[in-house]
Amino acid sequence: MVTNVGTIGLSTAGADDPGAKHASLTRRSLKFFRRELLGTFGLALVLVMAASGLSAELIAPYSPTANDFGAMMEAPSWAHPLGTDQFGRDLLSRIIFGARTAMIVGLSSALVGGTVGLVLGVGSAYFGGKTDLILQRVSDVLMAFPLIIIFTSADSPSNSFKTAKERHNCTVRRSTWWNSSLEPYAVGL
Repeated sequence: MVTNVGTIGLSTAGADDPGAKHASLTRRSLKFFRRELLGTFGLALVLVMAASGLSAELIAPYSPTANDFGAMMEAPSWAHPLGTDQFGRDLLSRIIFGARTAMIVGLSSALVGGTVGLVLGVGSAYFGGKTDLILQRVSDVLMAFPLIIIFTSADSPSNSFKTAKERHNCTVRRSTWWNSSLEPYAVGL
């Protein structure tokens, strides 16, 4: 008995024509982008952020660090589309230049995290045995705790040597820094 195995899904149509492969790739990409709208929106957002970060000097209307004390805390206007901060710095320019910093931090942290994970994973698989078991348990413990608890515990040694009054003053100042009407209460403690 002879069975027809068939093909695995590879199309032979246009195998000699490279333009057909390119059109097929373009068609599949467009189909994918139409199907995955949330991913397409995320990709567009990252591309806009990367483009604005790379061309920040060209598209930012003002310097992000230049103070203009005559334009402090201005509401959005034609001169400052997103307004200004308490030092008169243009918020749109600061956001555009901040995109560069955000992309550098995001990409470098992903690169460092991926590299460390790759080295630990390959080392764990290569050495095996107790090394593999210990690395697995350490990663299980780290994944069991939310990162906020880990970061909070990393900050706590600096707070452990303060008196109760000093910790209270720091807490009141941290929680009321944005509200100047509560400032006299924080100073009086």
